[in-house]
Amino acid sequence: MKNEAKSAVEILGTALAEMMARAWEAERLLKEEKARADEWYKRWCRKDEESKELQTALAAEIKGHERTKAQLKEAEGTISILIGEIEPNGEPQK
Repeated sequence: MKNEAKSAVEILGTALAEMMARAWEAERLLKEEKARADEWYKRWCRKDEESKELQTALAAEIKGHERTKAQLKEAEGTISILIGEIEPNGEPQK
C-alpha cells in the first residue's frame, strides 16, 4: 500500500517554498514601485523648476509691458500738448 499522506516536513517544506516565492515577488514589486515613485518625484521636481522659471520670465515680460505702457501714455500726453489739445498742466485747451 502506497502512503499518500505527506509528512509534516514535506508540508512545512512546501509551505516555506511558497512563502519564499511570495516574499521574493513582494520585494520585486516593492523595488518597481519605489523606482516608479522616484521617477515621478524627479519629474515633479523638474516640472516645478520649469514652472518657477516660466513665472520669473512672465513677471519680467509683464514688467517690460508695464514700462512700455507708461512710456506710451507719457508720449501720448506729450503729443497732445504738442498738437494743442491740452495745456501742459493737463487741462483741456479752451
